[in-house]
Amino acid sequence: MTGLLRFIVYSVLAAGCVMHCMAQGSFKILALRGTVTVGGAGVQIGSRLKTSGSITVPKQGYVSLAHTNGKVIELAKPGSYNLADLNKAALKKTGSVTNKFVAYVMDELTEVSEPVSFKEAHRSKMQTTGSVERAAGDDVNAVDSILSIVGAPGELTALAAVQDREISSGSLLCVIMPRNTRLITDTLQMWWHRAPSCGSYRVVVSDTKDRTIIDRVVTDTASRLSVTQAGFVPGAVYYWHVEDSANPGFRSDEYALYLAPKDEADQITAAIEDVRNECGSDQSAISEVVQASVFESMGLVYNAYIAFERATVLAPGVQNYKRLFAEFLCRQGLNSEAFLIYRQ
Repeated sequence: MTGLLRFIVYSVLAAGCVMHCMAQGSFKILALRGTVTVGGAGVQIGSRLKTSGSITVPKQGYVSLAHTNGKVIELAKPGSYNLADLNKAALKKTGSVTNKFVAYVMDELTEVSEPVSFKEAHRSKMQTTGSVERAAGDDVNAVDSILSIVGAPGELTALAAVQDREISSGSLLCVIMPRNTRLITDTLQMWWHRAPSCGSYRVVVSDTKDRTIIDRVVTDTASRLSVTQAGFVPGAVYYWHVEDSANPGFRSDEYALYLAPKDEADQITAAIEDVRNECGSDQSAISEVVQASVFESMGLVYNAYIAFERATVLAPGVQNYKRLFAEFLCRQGLNSEAFLIYRQ
């Protein structure tokens, strides 16, 4: 099932999910770091909390909570928080868009009690063959392990092990981006793996008639693009690749860029603003996770990547956020990156 289809299903079921939660507690725990307690007892991901008593976050601890009305609350500072006060703060009207996406994210974060296990003993094997160990102990492909949760393979998953070997040996110039990037913002950061044989790289952007729009040489493995300065036309498709500046024959595959028209961009921006307002802050990790789900469902995988990355920076060490990020990367065929994110 694709990410968009899964979101649609969960959107339809959101109201039922909320009513079910209300019968068992006003809050549900989405993510944890450290030993968070309620009434002196430890809590787990998926635990439901009533509005009495208090929740205690230890030093360097973290917890994100979903309220039955779709509001999400993040507690990133140590201390004791009164659950009745948190309930009052959450009882503000929540937009239907936010409610649906929070219901979707809540299900994604709590659908497994233990994230996919990338055991350290299998790390070197993973890098060459794509194998890891499941929690059950059987040897499986890393992609299959993650996709058993995701439900559908990303592009190039069958070639993941071969791709890893080619990148390591320097025989493949590989971009760290989705094949198709839909844009609503002016700037885009393009990344690729370093190739041992390349002293510098040429980044080439062209239109559908093969006319070169951008041609620049860089020594880093990243390049920032301004679509305004490049003269991108809304609704048009462009292509880009990176190559060895000294050997144009050694180059990456082509990747597509699409600048959304203003009306589409405005609709998406409004949905994101709704999420930010309801989550209380555009600088909280759980808000970024919800925004990532909004972006991905609308085909904005680049923005989803950035939002997931911000979430893992804002709440480092929260394994459930890293799991969602890894699953997202797998859906884009970025299997090596998924493994590295999960092991951080």
